[in-house]
Amino acid sequence: MFKPKIYCSFVVATGCLSPFFLSSTAYGISLNVIPSVESLQVGQSVNVDVTITGLGNGEPPSLSAFDLDINFDPTVLSFNSATFGDQLDLSGFGTVSDVVPGTVNINAFEISLDFPETLDEQQLGDFTLITLNFTGVGFGNSPLELSDWVLGDSSTPVPLTLVVDEVNNASVSVVPEPLTILGSLTALGFGTLFKRKLSKV
Repeated sequence: MFKPKIYCSFVVATGCLSPFFLSSTAYGISLNVIPSVESLQVGQSVNVDVTITGLGNGEPPSLSAFDLDINFDPTVLSFNSATFGDQLDLSGFGTVSDVVPGTVNINAFEISLDFPETLDEQQLGDFTLITLNFTGVGFGNSPLELSDWVLGDSSTPVPLTLVVDEVNNASVSVVPEPLTILGSLTALGFGTLFKRKLSKV
């Protein structure tokens, strides 16, 4: 869920008193979950970028805030850290942001302190919202899925929206080391050969 108290403080500070949760406007905007690798081994790390595409690229619409949940399988991946992108802080005023790890998901939000005109005129159309880092902890396949999101439009108090087809999720697999697989097959082969010899005795 979005952080209404924090956002209301930002709204008052910038002089925009209109309520944030009004009817929304849909654009050709996509959210994308992009892991740096599709498979890794136990103990190895993977970076997962959550990106947005289809904004105005120097014109409205631009993004002033976001709040999202990303699901993962904790038996396969362990969350380590998060790094926010730089497109919500174009004037050096900073942002209000936080990352809250849960048992099976991570909530992340960021609110820009830039003026709307700055975001409209300088923000890129496509950029990384946040990069999450995980470590493989168990064999299997973990989904990396956005389950909830809110996108704040810098120019209006109305949130940007997208449809499910504009959310591109992903997954990663944690697999055994190749030598481990080879060792297991070799051991299996020797075991079979040994049983055959015993059966001939």
